[in-house]
Amino acid sequence: MANKNEYNAALAMTIKKDAAEPEHLHTLEMQIAIYFPRLQPHLDELIEIRKIANEIVREHKEECKVRGPHGSSSLIAMQAVSKKLTVLNERFRDAIRAEAHRLNKKIPGVDHKSSSPSRTQQTA
Repeated sequence: MANKNEYNAALAMTIKKDAAEPEHLHTLEMQIAIYFPRLQPHLDELIEIRKIANEIVREHKEECKVRGPHGSSSLIAMQAVSKKLTVLNERFRDAIRAEAHRLNKKIPGVDHKSSSPSRTQQTA
């Protein structure tokens, strides 16, 4: 019984922690839509995998109510989603780096090889 209470407490803490996430996501969605539209497909992929992960977590919670945390079949599904999320996350980071590099090329007086101001700009 104590294990079930500890698990429920941990689950409640996770849900509470994630409650602020939508605000951050809305901010990110707005910034990408306004300033970085080239990143939109990457964000869409991440949001889609997040929806899948949320559904797995919901199913896991339902299974835990019936069988407890150790009888859940959701673990294998969540592991697969987690691996895909890792890949998509790295692709998104690469796209952000590429976009930053592309934008830096447009800034006059920047040494684009090191992304630092050129010597003429530093001495001016």
